[in-house]
Amino acid sequence: MWQNTRLDLARMAPLLFLLMWSSGAIFVKAGLQEASVLSFLLVRSLGALLVMILMVVIFKKGEVRSLQLLTWKSWLNIVLVGIFLQVLYQGFFFSSIAYGLSPGMLAIVLGCQPLLTPLLAFERIGVKGYCVLLFGFTGLVIAILGGGKIDVITLPGVISALLAVLAMTIGTILQKRTHVNVIGSVLAQYCVSSFVFTMAVLLFSFEVNPSLQFVFSAIWMILVVSVGAILLLVFMLNNDKASKVAALFFLVPVITYTLDYLVYDTPVTLMTFGGGIMVVASLLMYRKIA
Repeated sequence: MWQNTRLDLARMAPLLFLLMWSSGAIFVKAGLQEASVLSFLLVRSLGALLVMILMVVIFKKGEVRSLQLLTWKSWLNIVLVGIFLQVLYQGFFFSSIAYGLSPGMLAIVLGCQPLLTPLLAFERIGVKGYCVLLFGFTGLVIAILGGGKIDVITLPGVISALLAVLAMTIGTILQKRTHVNVIGSVLAQYCVSSFVFTMAVLLFSFEVNPSLQFVFSAIWMILVVSVGAILLLVFMLNNDKASKVAALFFLVPVITYTLDYLVYDTPVTLMTFGGGIMVVASLLMYRKIA
C-alpha cells in the first residue's frame, strides 16, 4: 500500500509542485506591501519551521532521531542547502520583487536554472539534451514576451534575480547529494534559515503591518509554498536527476498565465500560447532522453 502511495505521489508531484510554486510571486508581492523583506522572510521561515515541527511531532517522531545520527559532513551539507535554498535564494528572490523587477523579466532570469543545473551538476545530457533545453528556454521567452510583462527592468532587481537563480541552482544540486529523508531535510533547512533571519532582523529592524493582506500572504507562503512546494521539491530531487527537476521551472510562467486566464479571464496571446506549447514539448522530450 505504501509503495502504491509513493508511486502515486511521484506521478502527481510535478503538477502539484508547479501549481504551488507558481503562486509564490503573487503572494510575495502582496506581503511586501505590508512588510520589509527581512521581516517577511523571518515570518515565513519561523512559520514553516513551526509547521515542520508539528508534522514531526504528530507523524514522524523518528525523523529527529535520524538527524541525530548524521555525520558532521552530512550536517554541513544540510546547513549549506539551507543557506542556499532558504536564505540566499529566498532573500534574493524577495529582493528582486521589492526592487520592482517585472514578473516577466524575473521569470526569464529564473528560467536559466534548467540550463545551469546540468552544467554545475556535471550531468552528462549530451548535445541533444542541451538543444532541447534551449528549445524550452526559447519557448519560455516567447511566452513571456507575448504576455508583455517585462516593462520594468531595474539593475538591483536584475542582479538580485541572477543571484537568486545561482543560489537556487547550487541549492538543488546540494540537496540532490544530501542523503537525508524529506521531512528531516526540510526541518533542518528551516532551522538554519530561521536562525539567520532572526539574527538579521535583530541587527536591523522588524517592520510588519499585521493587516489582513499580510496575514493571508504569510499563511499562503508558509503552508503552500514553504512547506508544501519545498517538501515536493526535496521529494523529487531524492527520486530523480537534478536537471530533470530543474526543467520543470520552465513551466512556472506558463502555469501562471493559465491560472490568470482561468481565474481572471486574462487574454492569452498567440505568442504566449505558442511559447507554452514549445515549453511543454521540450519537457516531454527532455524527460525521455535525460
